[in-house]
Amino acid sequence: MTEWTLRVTIIVPEALVSDANDLAMVLGQGPADGATFGAASYEKDGNLYAVASTLAKPAFPTAAASTIVRPEWDDPPEGTAYTISMAAAERAQAKVVIYDPENPVQASPDIILAIVHPDARQALEWAGVTRIETEVI
Repeated sequence: MTEWTLRVTIIVPEALVSDANDLAMVLGQGPADGATFGAASYEKDGNLYAVASTLAKPAFPTAAASTIVRPEWDDPPEGTAYTISMAAAERAQAKVVIYDPENPVQASPDIILAIVHPDARQALEWAGVTRIETEVI
């Protein structure tokens, strides 16, 4: 049985995508998590957002708010750069808001909204974002 049982839908303002991907690598399993957030394909009030809905460990809400440390896998050979920018990950972490149904907030350009709920569509509705329809030619 997997320990990744918590559905989390995360809404990231377009300007914070790079920082959010660094945080995803810190909280995730490896360098592939650096591609968690791609192109901003959702919109709210004229602002663009990237969205990822994924399974996480039950400790995600606590981990997202706890002091972050560089993962052991991000230990490059001497003379090469780290994969993760910890400064970027810390900037992203400072913007994370875990959705609270008792005090709901919607997506906005100054926060990274994480909604823990088994239905990603419901989470997107609560966030107030809509998918940008693209024309296929």
